[in-house]
Amino acid sequence: MIFLNKNKTIFWILSIYLILVSTLYCNDIDYVLRRGDKLQIIYMDIDQNNNFIEKNDIFTIRDNGTIRHAIMGNIKLSDKTIDEAETFLFSKMERFFTNPSISIILLEKNSINVLLYGAVNNGGILKTSPQIKIAEFLLSEGKLKTEADLTNIQIIKSNGDKYLFNLPNFLYKNETKNNILLENDDKVIIPSYADRNFTNIVSDDFILKFGNILKISLFENSEGLSSEKNSDVLTIDNEGYIYHNMVGKAHIGGMTIVSAEQLIQSMAANYLKDPVAQINLVSINTRNVYIFGEVSNPGYHPLQGSVRLAEFIAKSAGGMKNDANIKKIQVTRKDGTKHFFNFEDFLFDRKDIGNILLEDGDRIIVPSKNIGLSYRIANAFRRYYWILQFLTTSISLYILVETVK
Repeated sequence: MIFLNKNKTIFWILSIYLILVSTLYCNDIDYVLRRGDKLQIIYMDIDQNNNFIEKNDIFTIRDNGTIRHAIMGNIKLSDKTIDEAETFLFSKMERFFTNPSISIILLEKNSINVLLYGAVNNGGILKTSPQIKIAEFLLSEGKLKTEADLTNIQIIKSNGDKYLFNLPNFLYKNETKNNILLENDDKVIIPSYADRNFTNIVSDDFILKFGNILKISLFENSEGLSSEKNSDVLTIDNEGYIYHNMVGKAHIGGMTIVSAEQLIQSMAANYLKDPVAQINLVSINTRNVYIFGEVSNPGYHPLQGSVRLAEFIAKSAGGMKNDANIKKIQVTRKDGTKHFFNFEDFLFDRKDIGNILLEDGDRIIVPSKNIGLSYRIANAFRRYYWILQFLTTSISLYILVETVK
């Protein structure tokens, strides 16, 4: 009797000890176990002398979600919370013990390292769950900045493969393209709207096609790419052509980036001694807006994400010139509808009327201050200039004849 009471006392002491250990080392009983997790299973056993002893074993959950236990054999623990796993093991142990006491301590969570960089507040190497897709990773781990361009998220795999992911399309259009599983040492780069000329994000064997927007830089090999005086941002037209300010018209549609660089380099040999051509992909889509008039950077520009008129003029268009009439900026849509924007009211009175979201094909005109009433009157009479000149000449001749008489 004394022996049994003594063993019961030891049993309860050890049981309380297990509970305390479990509380200290594994507070997260709702944590869901997964493959690769390392855990310790502590349970009570009886030795050859009929004494209660504590036994513990360390396991790593295998790829099939199971562990191999000496007594219970193969047991699947993945996808169970720690609390559920303890209850499950208790039911298994009951086959071997009258009142088993069991506890699970999570020693190490399985995780992968992902490098997050760009327009985020928590850039760096982040530990995250394996088998997580890029969308889940960004929504759960990323602290994105307001200027983050979520339409051109870049994923660079550890083996060098590169992908583009559009988070808004995934969320609002249910497009799952490139919502790929992340792996250890993958890199995720979030560009910003202002970063029009971000580094080439695709492999050199990417096939160029209609609508691709490229930054093409030409420079002397001896000088290196120290300045961008010979750089153009160009869009491949529907026939596969671009028109560069130095080499002229070039057909690069259907070529790889490397082949296109070699072609432009050979064409530039007529103008440069030892030319080097570098092509960076600015955008793979066909969304462009056109801006003309009193701006520092006229022409057509790619749209990166949702951009409003004021933001576009300030960033992509390079700002307005001193002669710009900022009160009468006009936007013409593909369907011919027109919108007007008063940039002065926007800046000083915070009036957002007319600061529209830009769409593909919009044409923006920033007129000059000189186009006033007198200019318009002069322009209206310009078509009748030859008549006025004829009348002036006739009157002059008449006065000359009368004077001679």
